[in-house]
Order: sequence, then C-alpha cells, then structure tokens
Amino acid sequence: MTKVSVVMPIYNVEDYLKDSLYGLLNQSLEDIEIICVNDGSTDNSLEILNDFAQNDSRVKVIDQENTGAGIARNNGMKMAQGEYIHFIDADDIVTTDMLEKLYNNAISNDSDLVVFKVARFNDRTVNYKHPIFNLEKVFPNVDFNNFSFSHSDIKMNVLNYSFAPWTKFYKREFLEKNNLEFPDISSYNDVLVHVKSMLKSSKISFVPEFLYFYRLDNPNSITNDPTKHFNIFKVISSVENFLIEEGFMDEYKNEFDLFKINQISRHMVSPVTEEYFKVAKNEFLSIDVSNNPLIKKTDLEKYYVALSLSVDELDKFEDYLNLVHLQNKNEKLDKSIKRLNERYVEQKEIQKNILSSYSWKITKPLRSIKNHSLKESLLNRSNSYVYYKQNYYKLKNSNKTLKKKNERLEKNYEKIFNDKNRLSSKKDALIEEKSQLINEKKQLIKENECLIEEKDELTHEKDDLNEILDSILNYLDNKNSSVPKVSVVIPVYNVEKYLAECLDSVVNQTLTDIEIICVNDGSTDNSLAILNEYAKSDERINVFSKENGGQGSARNLGMKNSVGEFIYFLDSNDYMSSEMLEELYHNAIFNNSDMVLSKIARFNNNSFEIDFNRPGFDFEKVFADVNFNNFSFIYKDAKKYVLNSSFAPWMKLFKRDFIVRNDFKFVENLAFEDVLFHVQTFLKARSISFSPNYFYYYRNNPNSTMNTSENGFDIFEVIKIVKEYLENENYYYEFKNEFELFKIIQILNYIVSTDSEDYFQLAKEEFSKIKDVSKLKISDKNLEKFVLVLNSDSLEDYKMHLED
Repeated sequence: MTKVSVVMPIYNVEDYLKDSLYGLLNQSLEDIEIICVNDGSTDNSLEILNDFAQNDSRVKVIDQENTGAGIARNNGMKMAQGEYIHFIDADDIVTTDMLEKLYNNAISNDSDLVVFKVARFNDRTVNYKHPIFNLEKVFPNVDFNNFSFSHSDIKMNVLNYSFAPWTKFYKREFLEKNNLEFPDISSYNDVLVHVKSMLKSSKISFVPEFLYFYRLDNPNSITNDPTKHFNIFKVISSVENFLIEEGFMDEYKNEFDLFKINQISRHMVSPVTEEYFKVAKNEFLSIDVSNNPLIKKTDLEKYYVALSLSVDELDKFEDYLNLVHLQNKNEKLDKSIKRLNERYVEQKEIQKNILSSYSWKITKPLRSIKNHSLKESLLNRSNSYVYYKQNYYKLKNSNKTLKKKNERLEKNYEKIFNDKNRLSSKKDALIEEKSQLINEKKQLIKENECLIEEKDELTHEKDDLNEILDSILNYLDNKNSSVPKVSVVIPVYNVEKYLAECLDSVVNQTLTDIEIICVNDGSTDNSLAILNEYAKSDERINVFSKENGGQGSARNLGMKNSVGEFIYFLDSNDYMSSEMLEELYHNAIFNNSDMVLSKIARFNNNSFEIDFNRPGFDFEKVFADVNFNNFSFIYKDAKKYVLNSSFAPWMKLFKRDFIVRNDFKFVENLAFEDVLFHVQTFLKARSISFSPNYFYYYRNNPNSTMNTSENGFDIFEVIKIVKEYLENENYYYEFKNEFELFKIIQILNYIVSTDSEDYFQLAKEEFSKIKDVSKLKISDKNLEKFVLVLNSDSLEDYKMHLED
C-alpha cells in the first residue's frame, strides 16, 4: 500500500502549478502518489499536468468539468490508495521533507490526523509571525514525536481557527469510516469537514515546524470573490445541525456563537448584497452576547455596528466599524490625558512644597545647583515632570485632532446608536411575538394529542381497508399487466442434446409471469425444431433466428426484443432450479437493485456428482453477519470482483431500465464477449444485491468458447477493450493494480489450451510491460507461472518447465 496520497484540485493555476509539483516530486518520502484533479481549467494547467504524468508514474491526472474544489477533492479521495491523505492547493508550496515528517509523526502516535505550522507568503516576503496551529503555547515542554490529544484539549481551534484541509494530514481509514466528504458548494466547503474531523478524531498530533507555505497573492483565489460569500450561511447552518445531531452543542455553544459572529462579519465586505445584509442581521439577533466570555470587545463592535445599520447604509459597514474603533481609541486617549493632568497637579504641589520649605533636609539638593534658577533645576531633577513636559502637548494636540474627526463623524455615529435602539425595540417585539408563538405551540400540542388518539382509533379501520385494497390491486395487477416481470434471453447454437432440459427448467419456474426469448444463432442440428415445438405449447416462448454471429450478437438481439422489468441470460446447455427467477426477482424488488448476483454449481455429463466448491461469488466472506434479503452494496464495497471474478451473465439478474439507460451491449465477433459487459454493469450499478443460494447448474462443456483453441487470441483484444473503457470512464488509476492482475490471469488461462507459439510470445510481451508485480494480490501459483513465462524462450520451454 502507498504510504501517502496527495490530492491536489487544480483550476487555472498555470503560473504556480510547476513550483507546487516540483515540491511534491522531490519529497524525501518517495512512496507517494500525487492525484491531480483538473477542475475544468481553461488555461494550460491540464497540459502541464499531463507533461508531469508522462515523466513520473506517481502523478495521476483526473480531468473533470468545473464543479469546485470540494467535488474535485472528493474525486481525488475516491482514487486514493495511500495509508494517509494530504490535500494541497495548487498555488501553494511545501518543504521537501513535509510528507516524511508528517507520516512518521502519524505512525508514531497512531493519529487520525496531524496538524502543523503554516506560514503565509507572497512573491516578496514570507510571514512566520502568525503561524496556523501554534500549539507549542498550548502544550509547553512536550515531545510532540510521542504526544497526542483530542478536540477537548484545543477547543478554540475547532470552530475559530483555520478550516483549510491543507493544514491537516488525514488517515484515509479515518476519513472513510466517518464518511467525511466535502459538500457540493462553490465556497467554504472545507469548514464542515474541518469541524467533523476535529470532533470525530480520537487522536490528533502536532509537528511544530513550518512545513506548508500558503500563497496570499493569487487574484483567482475564491476567498477574493465576494459574490460567493452568501454560502457562509449554508455552512453555518450545516455546522449547527452537526453539533446538535452529534450532541456537541452544549459543550461548544459559546464557541459556536463566536464562530457565527466572526464568519458573518468577516464576509460583510463590499459589495455587500441586500440579501446578505438582511440575513446577517437576523442571524445576529439570534445570538445572546451577554454571557459569553469568549466574545471580546472587538467582536462586539462588529456585532453592534451590523445591528445598527439600515439597508441603505449596508455598504458603510467598514466605515462605521472604523468610526467605532476611533471612538474607542479617543476614549482611551482622554483617560491618558486625565491621568497626566493628575500627575501634573501632583508635581506642582511637590514643587510648591519644596520651594516654600525651610527644612535643610528638603532644600539641601537645591543648594548645590549654581547658575540655574531654582525652578529650572527642579524641573530637570524631576523625571516624571520632565516626561509630562515632553509629552503633554503632543497628547493634547493629538486629542484636538481626534476631537475634530469625532465632530465630523458625530452625526453618523449618533445615527448608528439611534438605529441600534430602534432595532432593540424590534427585537423586544420579536421576543414578545415568540412568546405568543410558544403559547400557540402548547395549544397545538394539546390538539395533536387529541389527534393521536383519533389516529389510534382509525388505525384498525385502516388495516382492514388495506387488506381489501391489496386484494383489489393484486387482482387488477394480474388482470391488466402487460409487462412480464422477467425476460429470459437464451442464445442457442447446436445444443440439441441439452436444449430440452434447459427449456424445461425455464417453463417450470415458480415465477410464471415471464417471457422466454430464444435466439437461434444459425444452428445446423435440430435445435431450431426443438425451439419451435416448445413455442407451440407455451405462448411465453418467442423464437428468433439469425445467421451465426456468436453469443454476443444473439444476446443483443434478445435484449432488443425484450420488454420485461428484468432481464436474465441463460445458456442453452445449462439449467436452473425452479425457484430461481422468483427468488432473484423478489430480492431485486426488495433492495431496489440494478443487478442481483447468485451462486453456481457445476456438473459433468458423465457424473451424477455436482460441484458446489466454486460458486463464482462468495459474498458471505466479504459481508459477515448480513441478511442478504435486505442488503445492497456498490462496486467500492467489493472491488476485487470487478475485474477478477466470474464474468458470466447467467449469474446475474439485470434491471432492464438499468441496461437500456446505459446502452450496455455485449461485444460482438469476439469470444469472451461477457467480460466487458460484466465490468461495465458492476461499475455503473447504483445498487447490487446477492442471493447466497445455488440456483444455476453449469455444464462443463468441452466445446465451449473457453475451451476452443482458436478463440484464445481474442483475450488480448478483450484486455485492450477493457483498458480503454477504464481509461475513458476515469476508473483506470483506481483499478490499475486490479487490471494488471486481471491481465495476467486471463492470459495465463489460455496459454496451454491455445497451444500457439505466437500466443506465447504475445503473452511474454504483455507480461514484460508489468514493472512491479509485488503490488498485486497474485497467488503463488500464478506468480510462478508469470515468472516462468518471462524466463522461458518458447512455448515448449514453458510447458516443459511447467510439468517439472
């Protein structure tokens, strides 16, 4: 497993992208992958990414339409294979030892996430004065290489600090376990993820070094776009809901109110919209600032100024805030002047006492002074008075300047507090209205209790009516339904020996509402006659004939002519148990599945024994203690089955709408036509379910496609088609290791049966392209064969060593 996955969303950063990538590619920790998600860039960013990807296999590129950094990070996480994940913005840079230090700290402390210091920079300077996450002051004299903590130890960092994902180093298992994904909003999508991860993590650790440098001078940064600021209200609401639902609100009530004031006022910058302004004031009215020890005077300035402004003054928020700040500064200056005046009076009194004293002890210092007046000598000897003399007039003049400014702004300032009083009156009115609503709510609760009693009385009547309604609906459904529940598609080619047994198993199904589509694929024996005979005695059977084109084309023709809710593919030399379609259909309906998988049993013509040891799908081992009648999953829950399991369509029941909507078809004019169909349906299914029963009985037929030597070469074309599909649909990097294993196993399957030197040399060429087989979950037996192919000069050489 890769140690670290770096996820980088990219949008129009051609000026900075190379510097960022060079910093990652030169990391001292080399076991990394760099997942670059191009979010619809319109500059040269994608070309730069592709150049880097060609030169270094660790760079993986995803190209998507512009949907925002949040969705880009989510798509990067889906592809990530590392033990840990770090997010980096494409215009920032990192130290070359960052990932190694973060990884070592995380492993040492078994951390869910690691935080570290971040410095801010532009093209001119780097600012180290205000680091993001400076926890050395919180935990003094601590060895951070062996120290972890939780959110309760750093409460102010949870809701009132940096929310950026690039300030944290995440354990991937922790992210997946808590389903932490970035919400689909264009801005501030990192706030909720930050809050959730901080509160959910049981172990947080810290690296006390500047490892990341955040760029301040990117004009395209979303933080510089005031049109996106209204999203902050959605973010605040989502954080509030999370704190309430997870039981954190009581503990974090003060921090949350401070968070709300800071975030709303922080985004009240020009051009402020009237809609933003109104919502901001309503949100402020809901905050009780009277008993919150965390809310400081500077925070209250923002709060009161916002409440006191009217709609036509919404663009003056910053001016009025500066005015309040100036007024506070003026008050401080008045207090300083007052204190200096008091000291001046004290000094004058001391001087007077000295000059009027006849005491030798008091006047002795003055007698040694010559050529100076007594007054000047006293002033020079009195430090406090000299300070006063030097600074009094400066302070006095400064005070005059501030008073003039204050006079110019006095009218506006007075209006602010008039508006504040007016809003306070409105607030009182709202409180009174709220009280009335509470009384009405109590009355409604009483009425609701009465309604509940009436509801209980009506429940019995409802149950009786439901029974009657169900019987009517069942009757109408059986009477009027023209769409069969399942369409069974059977390709038929020269199977006269087995065809009757196959058809008998279908027509005798316990689920009778089916159609049976038999496609005669140019049979030269009596297969067509048998089909026509069965069609005469069962109107559900429809027979189509065509020239021989292979199972792929026959199944496609059957699908084209099917009308059922679901489609099932049956091979004409096999048979199924009588309850198979009913069981699979009910499972699909109950789980709303796009496809249902089942098990197979195998048998030979000359043996009464049935082999249950190779079921094809064994999800009981994947999902322990699960009731499969009420359980569904997607490909991510069972990734190995996408490329390395049974590809046969007769192990699956497909929803017809799912097949039609995605325009799935079998490959024609090739053997192994079902491989791509399996991969496509497994990846695209939104809901997959499983029935852990042996319904299907597969005949080991020596004349099947798999056992025909001339078809072996087709596997190379199939492998090529599967790879192209994975690349075009952006699955390749997610399944790179699984694909390499798939290629090895499929090629090995047909080396001996094809018995061709050309096939062997093609196999050897394909195997030589696989650079690191150690990353693949390959069995010892297949690994031995893989190495033997590479080390053998010819097919005969290979077979000789294989026998040894």
